[in-house]
Amino acid sequence: LWSTLVTWILIFFCVFKGVKSSSWIVWFTVPLPVLFVFIMIINGATLEGAGQGVSMYFSGKEASCSATDTECLKGTSAAEQWSDAAGQIFLGLSVCLGIMTSYGSYNEVKKPIIMDSVIISVCNCSFSFIAGFAVWCVVGYLKATDKLDSS
Repeated sequence: LWSTLVTWILIFFCVFKGVKSSSWIVWFTVPLPVLFVFIMIINGATLEGAGQGVSMYFSGKEASCSATDTECLKGTSAAEQWSDAAGQIFLGLSVCLGIMTSYGSYNEVKKPIIMDSVIISVCNCSFSFIAGFAVWCVVGYLKATDKLDSS
């Protein structure tokens, strides 16, 4: 209860003066999660089996699988993996679509918005790709320590 109340009070003070005050809040709220993800990547890279996880991230299969080992290759197909990855990218791009539209109304009338859209898309997709290393390092660790069920 108290954490929810504190959160709402912080949100109120972040937005009660409008867009001008919230632009300063962005300088804190954007770099902080990025820093946390990089800390998670560094921590994950030190775990046993992290390399196997990164190999699985790029190949879509276990690092120890051979091309003829059908039992090892069972699971998600490459098409399903690409479909899930594309869905994740579209979800990540669409989450803030409403607020980006609202903030866009504060732009100058003749501002070239195409470049802003490209920058946002490239940064979002790149960050999603980089964050995948944090996840797959832990998956490799769980696989190497037999804490991940192979079914």
